[in-house]
Amino acid sequence: MSSKKMENSQRPMLLFLGIYIFSMQWILAHQQVNVALGGIATQSSVYLDCTASLAIDGIKETNAFAHSCTHTNTESNPWWRLDLLAVYDISNVIITNRGDCCPERINGAEIHIGNSLINNGNNNPSCDVIASMPAGASVNYTCNMQGRYVNVFIPIAGQILTICEVEVYGVAVSVSKKAFLKLKFNSNEDLRNPTVRDTILQKIKSASVHSSVVKVFQQKSHNHKYLYHNKYKNIASTSQQHNISGIYIFSMQWILAHQQVNLALGGIATQSSTYAIYNAFYAIDGNKETNANVYPCTHTNFQPNPWWKVDLLVVYKISNVIITNRGDCCPTRINGAEIHIGSSLINNSNNNPSMPAGASVNYTCNMQGRYVNVFIPIAGQVLALCEVEVYGVAVPVTKKAFLRLKFKSSEDLSNPTMRDKVLQKVCVCENIHSVVSL
Repeated sequence: MSSKKMENSQRPMLLFLGIYIFSMQWILAHQQVNVALGGIATQSSVYLDCTASLAIDGIKETNAFAHSCTHTNTESNPWWRLDLLAVYDISNVIITNRGDCCPERINGAEIHIGNSLINNGNNNPSCDVIASMPAGASVNYTCNMQGRYVNVFIPIAGQILTICEVEVYGVAVSVSKKAFLKLKFNSNEDLRNPTVRDTILQKIKSASVHSSVVKVFQQKSHNHKYLYHNKYKNIASTSQQHNISGIYIFSMQWILAHQQVNLALGGIATQSSTYAIYNAFYAIDGNKETNANVYPCTHTNFQPNPWWKVDLLVVYKISNVIITNRGDCCPTRINGAEIHIGSSLINNSNNNPSMPAGASVNYTCNMQGRYVNVFIPIAGQVLALCEVEVYGVAVPVTKKAFLRLKFKSSEDLSNPTMRDKVLQKVCVCENIHSVVSL
């Protein structure tokens, strides 16, 4: 009787616990993050060192003198643009206005979202127009639009655009990517014979591999040999063909699964100082132009121990770093620069040799860290970088979520035996054991 009574008393508690766990799971599965933090920001011009990246640094300080807001020069149609690096379904954009002065400067600014870079992205569809915004305010604009670029610009002559923070919330649009591998092979069969050629191609297609991985096509080269996605030599039997084809397809699958991307493109760059318009983000914009008069490279002031840093936002196993030096002048300025990698501001480091003008030099690191620093530990130097590429893979991170609940029970939970029985029944509830740790 007492056992049945205990079970009845536990039902409301278990139902209550299940509802909250389901709610937590739903929230975790559907929560949106500020995707602007992983983007690359640029703007039409830069006043002093008020760079575009200050609007996506996660700091909503509204006093521009705290070096927390963007600022263009006075110009016609000033704009600010965020590259999210991928297409997103954007639900809303939050903009924080300057608070210490000049809140009216943002009046008339337009928010545009899309995938085009025509007119610097300002021709993309409009989400909203900022008629006015109080000083220091953060205003949420509902967009429900799709795009890679988020622009804020003022289509008026003689204006200054100042933004203290831009937040973009949404989810990435899934994209199917195809990779192609062209290989050349010899065969003892007469590949000029259409019947023989088609027979071989059909055998390769029917090999025991996933159809979504390999697509075979033919192309005639100048020496009348044929090029295919799969390499195949001396076809003697179906089993031999399968073995050789499988080896090369496995190799292609391994390459695709382990391919590395330039992680720096999604990071946030800063430097010790900024000369003129040569901001830190120019080293992670994907443009490897080495003539600073054609397209900007980074450039610090003349100072002791100049440095440049990219925050990759999470910890990576970094295999190599590629640095592109300035080519139009002054290649010796990078002499003595050191590359440091780690997860704090005091990092493990590698010493680097001097680089020839305009060169892109690959440095093997095989280190782990979130921050990549380039700095010259010498007094009275200028650091200029035209591009920094960082290659590696993310370090897996296990994240746990905890939920503390308070519930009442007719049982005496101060009794250790009774408490253990109740907790054990909670643990064996379906779909709860993976969420609740006792």
